[in-house]
Amino acid sequence: MRIELVHEPSAGPRPFLLRARLAGGLVQEGFATREAAEAARPAFATALRQAFA
Repeated sequence: MRIELVHEPSAGPRPFLLRARLAGGLVQEGFATREAAEAARPAFATALRQAFA
C-alpha cells in the first residue's frame, strides 16, 4: 500500500489529502495543513490495513 500526500487547492478548507489506492478504489482524507496530514499518516495507514486486511 502506498500513501501519498497531495495538495489540491480546489479541495476547499482541507487542501492537503492523504490518498491511497486500494482494491481498485481510492481512499482519501483531507487536512487543513501539511503538518496535520503528516502527523495523521501513521494512523491513516493503520486504519487502512485493518479495514482492508
